[in-house]
Amino acid sequence: MEKEKKEIILGSALILLGIFCWYFIKYVFYVSNLSTACWISGIILFILWGVSLLLAMLLIENEKILYGSIIITLLATYIFFSKEPYYYLLTHIIFLLIFWRATKKIKKDKEIRTELQLKRTWKRGLPSVVTGIILIITMVYYFSPALTEVKQRNIDFPRQTFETAITPLEGLIEKRLPGDISLDDNADELLTQEQKEDLEKSYGVIVEKNDTGKDVLYKLINFQLNNATGPYRKFIPFGLAIGLFIGLKIVSIIYIILTLLIASIITKMLIKTKFINKQKIKKTAEIVTI
Repeated sequence: MEKEKKEIILGSALILLGIFCWYFIKYVFYVSNLSTACWISGIILFILWGVSLLLAMLLIENEKILYGSIIITLLATYIFFSKEPYYYLLTHIIFLLIFWRATKKIKKDKEIRTELQLKRTWKRGLPSVVTGIILIITMVYYFSPALTEVKQRNIDFPRQTFETAITPLEGLIEKRLPGDISLDDNADELLTQEQKEDLEKSYGVIVEKNDTGKDVLYKLINFQLNNATGPYRKFIPFGLAIGLFIGLKIVSIIYIILTLLIASIITKMLIKTKFINKQKIKKTAEIVTI
């Protein structure tokens, strides 16, 4: 088989696997509720895509095929994620620069090595490429519906935590209440109709028929919590996106190890099937001595 045809096959595999990976990311952030089988399939897809990237950076010498394949793969993201295209374009440009730099490092290492050590060669570029992919995934997450809703969603103080915290203070609070009234009493016994209306008007706290004094206090705490965090809520999605980026960077350590291992195995298989040719060549080098 001609060399150019092999390069086109590698480029096509890179594009196809990349598109499937974008589809999986779309399913994760826009559909969610994935089964264990879906997660396993997605992980395998990303590992195989990583392998195709490594093989492409190492073996495709025709830059039109190499960079054409990666550009088509990046453009395919717009099939699944059309919101905020300019931000995606920015991440794509950053990824292309990372990919270009990583490819140069891998090819240079391949040229200067006298002994074939693929894992060491690939390590020159894979970590940075994975960082670029994580950057794109983080951008998808930032503009996903789930994160957009966080800005509008009320923050509820955990009820169990509230119960634990209020228990030592109940006695002190009840001493300030008239008569033998307890926080566990019905709110009707603690509040007048006018006070209930004032709570609803001023704090948005609706006193239900079966609410106790403790329930009303819990609602007031939630109101104050949301009121205090309101001006900063727009920063919550950004913080969550940064958290995802850091989390994926940590997980990528395992991903890189697995991808390098599987890429080495697949490369050996391709050598046996004669798709990849392993040759020994003489290299000359310049040195200086005293």
